[in-house]
Amino acid sequence: MKRLLAALIVPIVLLSGGTPEAQEKVRFGTGSAISLTTAPLTMAMGMGFFKEEGLDVEVQPFRGGTGVLIPQIVNRSITIGFPTLDVLIQARQPGRDYLPLRFFYNMTRTSIYEVVVLETSPVRRLSDLKGQKVGVGALSWGNIPITKAMFKEEGLEVGKDVELIAVGQGAGAYHALTSGQIGALNLFDVPHADLESLGTKIRRLPLKEKFVNLGSNSLLAHEETIKTQSKMLAAFGRAMAKGTVACDANVAVCVRTFWQFYPELKPTQGSEEEKVGKAIQVLRSRLEKMLAFAPGAPQDLGEFPVQMWKEYVDVLHVTGQISTPHIPIETLYTNHLVREFNKFDRAMIIRAAKSLK
Repeated sequence: MKRLLAALIVPIVLLSGGTPEAQEKVRFGTGSAISLTTAPLTMAMGMGFFKEEGLDVEVQPFRGGTGVLIPQIVNRSITIGFPTLDVLIQARQPGRDYLPLRFFYNMTRTSIYEVVVLETSPVRRLSDLKGQKVGVGALSWGNIPITKAMFKEEGLEVGKDVELIAVGQGAGAYHALTSGQIGALNLFDVPHADLESLGTKIRRLPLKEKFVNLGSNSLLAHEETIKTQSKMLAAFGRAMAKGTVACDANVAVCVRTFWQFYPELKPTQGSEEEKVGKAIQVLRSRLEKMLAFAPGAPQDLGEFPVQMWKEYVDVLHVTGQISTPHIPIETLYTNHLVREFNKFDRAMIIRAAKSLK
């Protein structure tokens, strides 16, 4: 657990001219270890955006994955979670216990998940992994249904033709791949890029476009919270939107700010310039997914396209991960707060971010 103390980080840039006296406590939960994926959040804290909104944010990572995070949101010990989308789709199947949760902010507009092998591996496509072990963060991670769907699309059944092995996230996972304990690693973009930054040469296996275009980790809250604390959620989403824009405008400062919040995650090898340069590459990859809008489309941060949900349901059903295509999509998410998320001067945020060194 870590409370984000913005005053210790970059000089705070308060753009509204004042700060509310009372700070509302918000507990933000992730389904994996902290990584550069949270850099827009730490940038928002460093620039004072949450403080401007009257929010006191505390971060709680749950290394066990989405399966561990979701109950914490259900019992409201976590205010806002950051899980994958398919967990709620699966929960809406007939006969399942209803989870009173709903996504309210689209944080990651395309898929973050990848399957990588060592550059020297003879494996060229997913189908080549028949009879092999594939490392995943945990069997409770939210991407597991999509991983199963991707293999099924290639004629492979998980548990029969290919085995998923929990290897965690970080050094243990990297060792499992480099030592040959697994034939491939199925984590997400940031840890894979971290592995590359350590000098290991890897290759990303090609994935079909319909899987790549699926959304990924986004902001989830209890339906009662959405009903009774919509002002707080709008404020949180607006601060996150500002943090995302600011991070994209000054990626180097965004990286350094993240390291100031989490100094234990700063690489120990290489010069400062090399460390920052590699981290920028990693973070840019994630920012591209957060800001992946169709050409000419309005850049409404936090907005969920309804077609994405339909395609997600279709993929899960066709590959046998859910029992029916008739999932009530309208119960999965809300776009009611999108206008509030985007009520800020984007140009001003960009100028403020670029002024930081």
